Amino acid sequence: MFEMLYGFDAIVSGLLFLCWGISAILVRRLPFQVKRKKFLLILKFLLLAIIAAEFFVILKVAIVMINGIGLGWEFAENMTVGSLTFLIPVSFFTAVYFLPRIARTIRNNGTDVIQQEERKITADQFVQIPIRFLAVVSFASLFIAFVPLVDPMAPKVTLLFGFYVASILYLYTQNRRLTRALEHSQMLVWPRFSITRFSLIALSIVIGSGALFFTAKEESKLPGVIAMSHEISGHTEHSVSVTELKGLPLGVPDRRITLRAEKKQVTLSSGTTIEAWTFNGELPGPEIQVRQGEVLEVKLINKDIEDGVSIHWHGVNVPNAMDGVAGVTQDAVQPGETFIYKFRADQAGTFWYHSHQQSSKQVRKGLFGSLIIEPKEKLDTEEEISVVYHNWETKNGFVPALGLYDTLQKKKIKPGKKVRLRLINADNLPRDFILAGTAFQVVAIDGNNINKPSDLKKTRLSVAGGGRMDVEFIMPDHPVKLIAAGEDFFDTPDVGILFSKDGSSQGVENVNSNKMKNYPVFKPEKYGSPLSTPFDLSSSFDREFKLVFDSVPGFYDGEFHSLYTINGKVFPKTDMLEVEEGDLVKTTFVNRSFMDHPMHLHGHHMLVLSRNGKKVTGSPWWTDTLNVAPGETYEVAFLANNPGIWMDHCHNLDHAEIGMTLHLNYKGVTTPFEIGKDTPNQPE
Repeated sequence: MFEMLYGFDAIVSGLLFLCWGISAILVRRLPFQVKRKKFLLILKFLLLAIIAAEFFVILKVAIVMINGIGLGWEFAENMTVGSLTFLIPVSFFTAVYFLPRIARTIRNNGTDVIQQEERKITADQFVQIPIRFLAVVSFASLFIAFVPLVDPMAPKVTLLFGFYVASILYLYTQNRRLTRALEHSQMLVWPRFSITRFSLIALSIVIGSGALFFTAKEESKLPGVIAMSHEISGHTEHSVSVTELKGLPLGVPDRRITLRAEKKQVTLSSGTTIEAWTFNGELPGPEIQVRQGEVLEVKLINKDIEDGVSIHWHGVNVPNAMDGVAGVTQDAVQPGETFIYKFRADQAGTFWYHSHQQSSKQVRKGLFGSLIIEPKEKLDTEEEISVVYHNWETKNGFVPALGLYDTLQKKKIKPGKKVRLRLINADNLPRDFILAGTAFQVVAIDGNNINKPSDLKKTRLSVAGGGRMDVEFIMPDHPVKLIAAGEDFFDTPDVGILFSKDGSSQGVENVNSNKMKNYPVFKPEKYGSPLSTPFDLSSSFDREFKLVFDSVPGFYDGEFHSLYTINGKVFPKTDMLEVEEGDLVKTTFVNRSFMDHPMHLHGHHMLVLSRNGKKVTGSPWWTDTLNVAPGETYEVAFLANNPGIWMDHCHNLDHAEIGMTLHLNYKGVTTPFEIGKDTPNQPE
């Protein structure tokens, strides 16, 4: 609905500008006409153009109202403040004041000579200025349809209003000259075309546009060094460094693991060889398995990744010093260097780890793996299978795969066994998983158990980029097929796993791309049974933040992009979310862009309170990576109980690379680390 309405609004805005633009040209020429026949012809065309323009004004108002009522005020405020505030009253005035005069003049069967009174009517300032001003406003409306104002109180709005005022003053001054000329002469001469004047205007536009273009490009260039403490909060009398936030003393670790980052050629199941960056030569990296409550120690060694590496424990609320974000909690580990991560695995569930240095590039190349924290009490499942989705970069483009399998993988499972699939999406975009041939249950989201899950069949499980979902089913006596799909490759349903008792596919349910598209999408907000939670929508929050996502064309670090902004800004200009330990925090996500944004908060889990204005009614929905689709609004909350400086960013890592990042900062926490091109750290 969102994309359709905004697309329709862009079309209507274009037609609106066309109609008011034609009206402005016609009404400007009217006072200069000599022959009555041509004068009346122009009047008739003007009447039709204004009627069409008024229709599109009504249509635009309807679209904005539908957006506002259906999606929320945030989806209507740009157009309301930027253009409708002027379009509605001026269009109404034009309809009431000018249209009757046009109709009377057309019906007047006077002589072939244009009457002076008729000429004065068309030159009237209440005719000329409103219609020509509406052309200006409709142009702004078209511009806003593609480049949103983002914040109605932003400087852009002040500039826009200044442009409107300047336009009115110019039109008034020009029209005063016209009316004064009419007072002294019955004949007006249309100004001759001046190539000199036209050239000067064109040259001014080119020079002005070039200057703005160059200035915007230069101003977008990032400084070589960004001191994160200065950018985030600065030092206070009782400051604590992130390097001190290691948690309680842990003693001897229960598990010791070494991960070596190195380049290696790896072959996919189809025989395609890729140039990969790996942990321990494996793709994905080795699966780390640990029991809840155990102390895990991981030694990271960088063999040959030139720009350095780090490890972020995605979804695990580790102490801040162990978060693995280059430039925020540590320096990137350079070739030949090591770093020790040590933390207690307090949370049970499905997680993953990946480099948080140049993450858009390094995760794409393969520096990631699964992290499974088994609960203290053993699960009653007999088979546990981690399924890691990723798009591998090959010479022929990106290839979807589950692990190294870009073809159908086959697994033998005896009928009657209880199977848990740990679905991990290590891609930037949301991915759909479909389990064909059996009923199943979603038992956990992002490592958090679902209360009293119910059976599902023929349902698309959409997993956010960076998100996880655990699925359980009882293996039947016929084959079952797990299919990984996405909007960009629904026609390649062979990426998946075939489960059967003997490896055969005979009797498997035939699921094609058209069937998959028609399956309903799993709705976590309505699934499972409610439980009491430590806070809800009725709670009193200590801090409330609203993050509005837009897509605007612009420069980032000297290069032109379609930028994905947070409240109109990109990092390092994004606002910091300042909290104190113990605060109860509510955040509202509003996505006005045309891309999904999987928002990932480090060091905390968010409780989803509402989706698109409707309260969550199923099992408590705890998440660390929440996909906010175009046109969606979410309210989430979390308890600020893990001091530090934490990234809060879009886990479409290509978006994070061009600035869709901010930070959650606890008061009094600082960091000695820096980021930027002149430092070893580019966390993205």
